[in-house]
Amino acid sequence: MIDYNITSLPVDLLKIARESGIKVIKNSAVHELRPCESGACILINDRWIIIYDDECNVGRRRDIIAHELAHIFLGHAIVESSRGLCIATDDPKAEDAAEMFSSRISSPACVLWALDIRSAQAIAETCVTDMKIAKDRADRMRVLYKRQKFLTSPLERQVYEQFKDYIEYMKNKPSV
Repeated sequence: MIDYNITSLPVDLLKIARESGIKVIKNSAVHELRPCESGACILINDRWIIIYDDECNVGRRRDIIAHELAHIFLGHAIVESSRGLCIATDDPKAEDAAEMFSSRISSPACVLWALDIRSAQAIAETCVTDMKIAKDRADRMRVLYKRQKFLTSPLERQVYEQFKDYIEYMKNKPSV
């Protein structure tokens, strides 16, 4: 988020992809995903392409894109497949890491904390994420609230500073 000057929620995942040189394509345009897949990363001529299932709801689509970006940014293993070079999807540790990374990008804890967003419903609405992901994030936020260790990391402070105008706007926004 720091590198891409993300300053508000929902996080602009397409901006991150675009500025990283990653092309994001709807599966309905290419029909590449297998029935059991919701997303895939394919490397063609040194350029990453993310294909996502565009038949699901917008929150789920965003979660898929964030998850696939996570695989790329975390440098997960690349394997040869019938499509060419792809991210390996058979490593549970890599999948868990991608899930954690994507959750942190889509719903940064320091911003949720600053806005006192605690419920899964509020996280889903604010971050435009699927309810399952929002529930997992709300569970994680409960742990973080118990610790009360927000803004202890220099990177977290930097993200918070970057979102400061948005946080102030949202705190002072008139309710309808």
